[in-house]
This record gives sequence, structure tokens and C-alpha cells, in this order.
Amino acid sequence: MYNAIKKILSNAMLLLAFFCLLLSVILQFTADVSYRKARELDKLYRWKRAKEKYQLSVKLNPYNSLYLDGLGGILLKQNTSDSNKSSLLKKADTLYRKALRLNPLYSEYWLRLGKVQLEKRKYAKNSSWKISSSKKLNKKDPYLYEAMQYFQKVLENDPFGFNTSYTIGSFSLPFWQFFNNSEKEFISKRLNYCSSLKRKYNLSIYPLVWKHTKDFHVLKSVTPSNLKSNILLYSFIDKNNLWQFRKEQKRILDFFKQKEEPAQYEQERSRKLKKIEMVNKNAGLSSPAENYISKNDWKSITKDGVIVNDNCKMRSERTIYGIIHIPAEKSLLKIQMRSSQAKGIYSYVFLELDGKEIGGFFVNSLQWKEYSLRINTTGGIKVLSITFLNDFYDKKTGEDRNLYIGRAFVKNIK
Repeated sequence: MYNAIKKILSNAMLLLAFFCLLLSVILQFTADVSYRKARELDKLYRWKRAKEKYQLSVKLNPYNSLYLDGLGGILLKQNTSDSNKSSLLKKADTLYRKALRLNPLYSEYWLRLGKVQLEKRKYAKNSSWKISSSKKLNKKDPYLYEAMQYFQKVLENDPFGFNTSYTIGSFSLPFWQFFNNSEKEFISKRLNYCSSLKRKYNLSIYPLVWKHTKDFHVLKSVTPSNLKSNILLYSFIDKNNLWQFRKEQKRILDFFKQKEEPAQYEQERSRKLKKIEMVNKNAGLSSPAENYISKNDWKSITKDGVIVNDNCKMRSERTIYGIIHIPAEKSLLKIQMRSSQAKGIYSYVFLELDGKEIGGFFVNSLQWKEYSLRINTTGGIKVLSITFLNDFYDKKTGEDRNLYIGRAFVKNIK
């Protein structure tokens, strides 16, 4: 009798274990199906339905870090009022911390937890911490401090990851003004690392950096130390009419050209000096140089290498030349110019004496205006060249950015 009862209980326990196992398999299968469906809805931007499916997955299996991550991601994406957003961010924070307890070596979870801290700062109730604050904060910002700690964890687990470094940079840039110098350096190094791995990403990194920092030195800091990367930065300056930084970036470009492509650098330099020599020889055939250049004395060089008189109406990017006698030591060079606008931007020019740059500026006047440059030379007959850099024509609006050059003259400064 005892053995029979024991056998029945044993079979009952086995049956119960089987049903528990079956239930576990069914629940896990259902959770997986719900998770896969949530991901599909997520990709289609149907976040409300995706959230419901993620929530079901977490409810069925709260110990799967992927489910916790999916739900946390949806909470981050939801656009709601500030008060609701703060509540969602707290939930996302809890979800990612749970996910990290289950899988502490997965860098993406640390990365997203860092993003949660940045978002929490953005929606903080305390107005002194809000992103819209115009004042620098002297005390340690708890949200940004935590975010940086988590981003450091990311690098510990994935020191060579491109995606993690790029994400750290793009997440952090909107909060740039609130970071301290060491944190800014950390962010810049991550973006520099991305640029060194995939140079084409500079095309997305530069606009982000400029939008959030408006600092050319930051643009330089995220640019790897090589010629091709610095050419891309120069192109960004060109495309965005940031010509006030042209001279500095041109100096950097010349340094890398001399280092990496010395033969080509010398060829370019020789071509420039040859043009100056041509203008000098041409001037020798006419009247002696004066301390001024009249509007009718400006020259240009055709593609065939022929010197011609220039009408000083610069409707395309090019260079014009003039011969002028410069007194020794300090003097003041004055040039009459005017410009038309396109997209609210005037013409930008840079000037050289015998091939050496002496200045650059926007010609910010629709009417004739005198622009002055202080120079200090050994004196004598010089070739003054003016280069127009940012021609633009808008077919839709008809706006046309052109440059007009008048008289140039020089006088002593005592």
C-alpha cells in the first residue's frame, strides 16, 4: 500500500514538473513571439503597439535583458509632455539597471543608461539644471556626471567599438556647454577616433559639432592628424561659408601637404610663383608701378596662361592681380569693394602680396566701401592678388553672389 501511494505521488510530481516545464516553454515561446513582433512594430515607428508587445514580453519573462532593453528603448523614444517624459525616463532607468544586473558586460546597456541620464537632465524639474539654462554651473552636475561614468564603462567593455564611440559623441554634443574641460576632451577623442576609422563620417560629425559648439577648435580636435581628414574639414568650411577660419585651416593643410605630398605641394607653390612672375614681367612692359592700382589696372590670367585686363566684376571664383609699390615697414592698404548677397551671405576674399597671405574678410556692403589692411613689409614693387572664394547662384530665387573690385592704394603709417 505504501509503495503504491509513493508511486502515485512520484508520478504526480513528475506530471506536475512536466506541466511546469511545458508552461515555461509556452511562456518563453509567447514572450519571444511578442518580442519579435515588438521589434517589427518598432522599425515601423508604431511605438504605442510596440510598447504593448515589449511590456508583454517583460511580464512573461522579466529576466531576459533583451526584453528589458526593448521596452527601455521605446520609453526613450516616446514624445510626451515634460512631466510624463520624466516618469518614462525613471522607468527606462530602472529597466536598464535590471538589464545590466543580468548582463553587466554588454556595452549597449551602459550606453543607453548614459543616454537616459542625459535625457533626465533635459527634463529635470529643477530649473537650474534644465538644458535651456544660459548659465554655466559651478557645482558638479549629477546627471552629466553619471552619464560620463556610464560612458566610461562602455569603453571598458568595448574600447575599440566604432558605433559606441560615435553614439557617445552624438548623445553628448547637445549638452556640450554644460560639460567641464575633461569631459569635453573625452567626447572629442571619441569623435576623433570615429573619424580615424571611417573618414566619411566626418561629413556627419562636423555638422553636429558645429551645431552644438560653434567652436572651430572643437572641429579641429575631432579631426585626425592627416591630410585627407583636414581636406574634409576645409571642405566643410567652404560649404558652410565659415571663411573666418580659412587661414588657420589652410596653414594646417599646407603643413600636411608638405609632410605627406611634398612633390605636389612644391608644384602648387611653383605654379603660384610663376603667375606672380608673369604679372611682374607684364607690368615691366607698361608704366612704372605706383602706390595705387586703378580700377582699369587689374589683371587676370586665363586658363591658357595669358594675362588680360580684368573688368573687376567677379561673377565666379577666381583671382585678379595688380602691381603696386609698397613703402617699407608699416603701411595701410586700402581697397574699394562691394558685393551682392546670396542666402544672406556676402562675398569672401583673401589677399596676398607676392603669394603671401596678408588677410581675408567678408565684403559686407552692397555699396562701394573701403576695406583696410595693416601690413608690414620690406617695401618695393609687389604683386597684390585678390581671390574670390564663395561664388553662389540660386536658380530658384535668382540670388547671385558677385564681387566687384575698385581702386586700391597704400599709404605710410608713422
